[in-house]
Amino acid sequence: MVERVQLSTGNLQRAMVGVAAGYVLFAGLVSFVDESDAWGFLVVFTLFAAAIANPLVFREPAAFTIACVVTAVLVLILGFFLAAAGLYLLWPSALPLLLAPTPLPRLAPPWPHLAVGLLTAAAVLTFYAAAA
Repeated sequence: MVERVQLSTGNLQRAMVGVAAGYVLFAGLVSFVDESDAWGFLVVFTLFAAAIANPLVFREPAAFTIACVVTAVLVLILGFFLAAAGLYLLWPSALPLLLAPTPLPRLAPPWPHLAVGLLTAAAVLTFYAAAA
């Protein structure tokens, strides 16, 4: 007899997608504060944040993994082609998306995931300081 086990993605894996989407919103806010007339940037970054959060729709691990990888690749490609418009700020959001599908053992500390989250948050400030 075959036993079926329902698998789902963990909270930490879903949180990494949230970190990527939050990073894009934060980058949009920093761009908006830097340029007070940049409503277009704020709208574009908000739309990209919604698109980056699309892996959260999938519950099965295989679909979640595919959605994370496809979204990360699209972010890198679009960021490359739209870098002149300032969308190179999207590149660091691909790292949490690529790390999100990796499962961690239950008892292992989540240091790699936490480090990526902190580095992603610091990337906005680094880009902002380099542009100023």
